[in-house]
Amino acid sequence: MYKIQCDGDPSNPTKQCDWCSCHGTACTFYGLKAKAVRSKLGPQINNDSTSQGERSENALFHGVSKRLKVQPVSHTSDTSIIFHSNEANRAPPEASTSLYAGILLGQNRCYSGLPFFTQQDEEWICSRTGGKADFQKLITARTRQQIQLPAPPHIPMQGANDFLSVLPSRGIAKAFLDAFNQSTFRLAFPVIDFTLFQETITAAYEARDTVSSPKQTSAKACILAFISMVGVLFHGKLSFLPSMDWDACYNAARSFLPDILDEVTVENLQTALMLYIRQRYFGHSESGVIYHSIACQIAFMLGGHTNTTIKSFSDEVTHQERQARHIRLLFWNCYVFDKDIALRTGQPPFIVDGNCDLTLPEGYIETQFSSPLPGHDVSSYLFANESLVPFLPGELRLSMLKHKTYELLYSAQALTKSDSEVIRAILELDDELESWRLSIPKVVRPALSVSDPNQQLSDLPMKHRMQNIVLHLEYHHLVVTIHRAGARCIANDPDTSLHTTQRHAAIYSSITLCLEASRSTLFYLQAVIDDLAGELFWVTVFYPTVATMMLFLHILAEPLAPKAKADIELLSSAADLICSMPIHRRTPYETGHIQLVNEFISEMTRLGNCAISKTIREVKRD
Repeated sequence: MYKIQCDGDPSNPTKQCDWCSCHGTACTFYGLKAKAVRSKLGPQINNDSTSQGERSENALFHGVSKRLKVQPVSHTSDTSIIFHSNEANRAPPEASTSLYAGILLGQNRCYSGLPFFTQQDEEWICSRTGGKADFQKLITARTRQQIQLPAPPHIPMQGANDFLSVLPSRGIAKAFLDAFNQSTFRLAFPVIDFTLFQETITAAYEARDTVSSPKQTSAKACILAFISMVGVLFHGKLSFLPSMDWDACYNAARSFLPDILDEVTVENLQTALMLYIRQRYFGHSESGVIYHSIACQIAFMLGGHTNTTIKSFSDEVTHQERQARHIRLLFWNCYVFDKDIALRTGQPPFIVDGNCDLTLPEGYIETQFSSPLPGHDVSSYLFANESLVPFLPGELRLSMLKHKTYELLYSAQALTKSDSEVIRAILELDDELESWRLSIPKVVRPALSVSDPNQQLSDLPMKHRMQNIVLHLEYHHLVVTIHRAGARCIANDPDTSLHTTQRHAAIYSSITLCLEASRSTLFYLQAVIDDLAGELFWVTVFYPTVATMMLFLHILAEPLAPKAKADIELLSSAADLICSMPIHRRTPYETGHIQLVNEFISEMTRLGNCAISKTIREVKRD
């Protein structure tokens, strides 16, 4: 039986509401304060831990409720969540407890951009919809697609007996270096230093009568990895660059990994990191993580996690100082990717913050959000100015908050925390996330909520456009990640006391934020679809997939919620949204993946409608 909202009377906190009285159930009218109810029922036991827990729950409930009731201003300034004034106070139906105890908490459900469910999940879905879910068939198709990935392309040997024949001429390698150095990608992905990489090119093409030395082999592998990465980032943007077989360069570079890993060098760190970036932006996340782990370990062995007298980018530097500064930048690249991977997969990060000096690069905060150049061009000789501070593939302070979120809410130790400790962690992280958001300049500051799919970014410089998009998506995903952790406080909780009821209200308010952040993700992507970069497809598709998963699970948990039907429509529109996302390379692999995502969303939409219809029939019978 579906438990609808209580309709109690705030003027008489001890009187059971009409609906609950008629149906013989415990009244859970949340407009009342649990403390007020208990004060009329009798004296309370003085328990310090309980009082502390109550304070945490009250702080979370009232803090979230306050955010939910603030009215929006505009999309480019501090906007907030649009809700009915009593939305945060509405009691969750008892039937939804199983959801919050189970699959809503699931990690790794969308890491590859495709949602998946276990057999147990599907049984729960069946109980909510009255119909059979067809997800296993789609998961099997996904597995088959992974197995049938095309074999590595043929690499022309040109008389040689190894992969080195793929290495382009020195002139072509230099052309790619110049193009990268004079592009915005040099600042977003500072994985090579122009001066140091010229030395790598010299070492790679040095004439030898005998077999290549380990140093020369490492240099050649590094150049191949660099070209395979640049092929992903530049794809079609610079027509003057020669056409290359990017896949051949990648396969040649990875073939050298067993040989080059005997030495800990900057070139080998760059090779592993660039192979990871290439795989990340081609949608091959599993193999990419292996390269990432190698890069992290080499970065530690080279001392990149320390901050020993790093020169600023505007200073004159010696060769040794330049190398130390570059190693530190390579570490920051690894750091940003590491924290993102941990939240997406639920796997522990390779880099532990406590083992690192996390002093930000000099001038980072001052220059992070200032546009170095006017206009929208990807390429300009002005980007080659060495005094420009790289802004890296992610915001460093947000990456640190991602790490803290994992440690406080999702690590093995975090999973043993009491409910009160979890709620306190959520409140602490939510406060820090809001402080971070307010520290971002308004031109790129993420909005608390987005409900208008007509927002325009075209007038912003390219750097600000991409920052605006990335920060919005990462912010809303982190809101979901932080607040959904509270759901486990409800899991299998036999305590039906009023204190527990109040706790559920606080957690339900937190879940409400998850839902609005998910809606905002989909609305925002609809607004900026024309500004998305095609090379970011495989990174970006993760966000709408997570958002649709959250909305789907909530529809099944609360089919008669005020926004359930609107969420069904939004869920259905996500399929067209993903199809409309630009993608640079559309091979059978990409096409098959998009088709599978669409089929998953269509199935979730069908099941969501089934859940609503089933519950309406049950309510009418009652």
